[in-house]
Amino acid sequence: MSAGFAGVRLLDVVTVVFFSGVTIVGLILGSADRDWMDTYATTLSSGVLAAMALVSLAFEPFTAQYAPPEAGRQEWEETAFRRTNQVLTLMWALVFALIAVLGYVAATSPSTVHWTKAVIPVVVIVGAIGMTQIYPGRARAKARDTRG
Repeated sequence: MSAGFAGVRLLDVVTVVFFSGVTIVGLILGSADRDWMDTYATTLSSGVLAAMALVSLAFEPFTAQYAPPEAGRQEWEETAFRRTNQVLTLMWALVFALIAVLGYVAATSPSTVHWTKAVIPVVVIVGAIGMTQIYPGRARAKARDTRG
């Protein structure tokens, strides 16, 4: 499912499907029975994102859909481009999985909410954004050096 730089992306589709599903389940359950959805919202949403990222590794890493069209398209760069996006997608999958676990911990141990729903997720996301910004340039330079 690669529509490229300006098209529909896997993350877009998963987000629409997930929130549509949550809305339908919420309407069916009614307000009295959907407290668990509120309690575990972080775990559910981040878990779905982690699964989406991991599944995309089998086809096209979802991060490749966010690369500019001119990124890594020469023949010798294709392998490096794919490898870079595999690394970034795996990193994001681990970030989403960690946030899902932290959401569960926050739901089951309310005294940890400050750390598990705010501090740790923000630090991890900021680090992942930094890695997403820096890593492709370094990987590209390494691929060029290796090529000769």
